[in-house]
Amino acid sequence: MEPTKVIAEFQDWLQNYPEYFLPTAWQDLPQLDESLAESDDEELFPIAMTISKWCAQHGLGEKLREKLSKNRKDIDDPPAMDNTFTEIENITQTLRQSVQIRYEQLKKKAQDQ
Repeated sequence: MEPTKVIAEFQDWLQNYPEYFLPTAWQDLPQLDESLAESDDEELFPIAMTISKWCAQHGLGEKLREKLSKNRKDIDDPPAMDNTFTEIENITQTLRQSVQIRYEQLKKKAQDQ
């Protein structure tokens, strides 16, 4: 799996699909946050591996693989070349903030129930 796609997909989950982390995976988001804190922004592969391992440990690994393979183009239908590239600066910090925000939101939701 391509690291940038793993990271982007997981970021999308954090922002748009909080239900993926229910009923219990959200409780371990702080562990993921700690693991991401050890990552270097310039090393996308270790960040993607950290996310993939965390997902696998929380029953989300198959969902991640399915989402990534669903978005993958068929080899016979290659995408047009896109020469524009938007670099995400501070990817580790951005991911950690998203993890922390989603954790706090889900924690509050659980307490309110």
